[in-house]
Amino acid sequence: MKKAKLLKKLLAGSKNVSFSDAAAIAKAFGFRLDRISGSHRIFVHTTFPNW
Repeated sequence: MKKAKLLKKLLAGSKNVSFSDAAAIAKAFGFRLDRISGSHRIFVHTTFPNW
């Protein structure tokens, strides 16, 4: 799915989004997968501080 169409789907409030689509949007906004801890995926962004 194209990123623009996917973003519109998310902004419309769709609850039917696959993880791969959500990860693609995160990457499009500059986030990167930092590590995996069990079933959790931790994304980081260089502009935002670690909280």
